[in-house]
Amino acid sequence: MNTEVWCDFVAGWIGGCAGLLVGHPMDTIKVRQQALGNVSAISGISRTFKYEGVLSVACPVDLVKIKMQLQTEGDGSAWGKSKKTTAPRYGGPTACLLDLYRTAGLRGCYYGLGSMAIRDVPSFGYYMVIYEMMIRQIAGREDAASPATLMFCGGMAGAISWMTIVPIDVIKSRVQADDVVNPQYKNFWDCCVKSYKNEGLSVFTRGFSMVILRALPTNGAIFLGYVTSMNLLRSSMSGTRESRVADCASA
Repeated sequence: MNTEVWCDFVAGWIGGCAGLLVGHPMDTIKVRQQALGNVSAISGISRTFKYEGVLSVACPVDLVKIKMQLQTEGDGSAWGKSKKTTAPRYGGPTACLLDLYRTAGLRGCYYGLGSMAIRDVPSFGYYMVIYEMMIRQIAGREDAASPATLMFCGGMAGAISWMTIVPIDVIKSRVQADDVVNPQYKNFWDCCVKSYKNEGLSVFTRGFSMVILRALPTNGAIFLGYVTSMNLLRSSMSGTRESRVADCASA
């Protein structure tokens, strides 16, 4: 693996971790709003921390993440009305993944993959386009951008791209929250139709405020972590190469 690829990998990992640390608590509330019923952002936050504490922020693997985020004491009508009296179904992400595999095989581990692709494939494309356009307009190039510029451009790109896919994200969350053995929804489209019939058009904006609130700091942190790490790694690698050249020249 050449130096540039290695730097890119490590910087991407650091950026992803930074985004996760900043945004995952809000992501938990967003998923619960979308899958458990018409719950306000403030109510969702207060119920989660009051009855489950800070440890109700779980694992970032998407399907497992959603299954663990929805380990509450009841459905949307009961959630947050009293303290949990039963232990969570899953002891951790590994236990959750193994349970999905035992229940429905390999297919169960990829449940909702189609819905996820519908959401992510186009949105990631214009997310990066928006970010690059803003960076070029403000700073000229990415490695010359200030931390504030990186936070602003990353946050705005994330918020704008998420605004366009909230309806799809609602359906994705509901599909992945469904029972893999006895599903309520046949597919993505069936979930759209049933959700609309049961809850009206407003269901497709469920969690919108939390999505935007999460997108701004999360994506800002991702690009700040990525670009800062990348610059430091490149500088470190460059310094190491120059030191080796100098050593060889003096030998």
